[in-house]
Amino acid sequence: MKKYAHIKKYNIPINEKLLNKYSNVREIFDRESNNFDGIVDVNKKISELDDISINNMSVEELKKLACLIFEKHHPTNKFKNCGNIIVVYRSGIGESIEKIYYNKNQRKLLSEHLKIFSDLGDIIEHATLVNQVIENKKRQKYNSWNYYFDSLKIGKKIYYLEFEVVSMDSGENHYRIQRLQLKKNR
Repeated sequence: MKKYAHIKKYNIPINEKLLNKYSNVREIFDRESNNFDGIVDVNKKISELDDISINNMSVEELKKLACLIFEKHHPTNKFKNCGNIIVVYRSGIGESIEKIYYNKNQRKLLSEHLKIFSDLGDIIEHATLVNQVIENKKRQKYNSWNYYFDSLKIGKKIYYLEFEVVSMDSGENHYRIQRLQLKKNR
């Protein structure tokens, strides 16, 4: 029997060099930020953000806004990265917004996160797979977790973005959660 027989035909293939390369997201940011100089220029002017106070919005309102931004700026929800198809569903956007909303450091970057949804397809297509983990919580519908990293320019600032893609038992790869960090001047 193959070592990764549970990985389906269209799941992101397991790369032994990336398997368990990092033990947590902090490690990804600390080590990968030194390797990234390619920058995706994120839309800095998003009309959906005009004349609203996102800091006073509920998590449910923010989920709807993030989905609206994504859907307005993308004719499809399927994107290719190195030949692998990654699908963005409303549920993944919603889960990402929840994680952002309830994390005080990520919530400080809420406006930037919302802007990212306008260019998420371009970001997915250009990001680099940096870590993989086999599903270890025995959740039947998940096969593996794939962690991508990229650098972004939002306005005049540079940010690092990490996002997760879960390879499902159905063979699909779903965008899930994103985290953002402002590049520190050294």
